[in-house]
Amino acid sequence: MHRTARIQAWATLVAALIMPMLYLGGTYDMTPVSAIGLAIFTLSMLTCPLLRFIPARAREDAEVAPKAK
Repeated sequence: MHRTARIQAWATLVAALIMPMLYLGGTYDMTPVSAIGLAIFTLSMLTCPLLRFIPARAREDAEVAPKAK
């Protein structure tokens, strides 16, 4: 599994798990909970588009690390 696919999978999982925090913060008028939830949700949603801006060469180098002898 490619590194970017793993990052996208984790970002999706975080976005799905933070939904109850957004719901509780909005329903019970808990502004700090809602703000933290919105910040985490926004960062997890921006992860996938931001991966496009990492040069392909840097991604390949990070995926294939040289083995130490």
